[in-house]
Amino acid sequence: MFPQSNQWLTASQYLQQSVQNGVQDVEDQRSVQQLQNLKRQTANEQRNKNVEIAQGVKL
Repeated sequence: MFPQSNQWLTASQYLQQSVQNGVQDVEDQRSVQQLQNLKRQTANEQRNKNVEIAQGVKL
């Protein structure tokens, strides 16, 4: 992974940036996971509602 601009980073800056990028990746993955869980939860709630409606219609 090379610096995007023409200026070269010192070793410590490079390491610091790598760590920050890694932390950002973890946070992004966590956010994606939370969104997927929310979508799953919403889908389950909708399915349960549909089942209740269907059962109500049968009765």
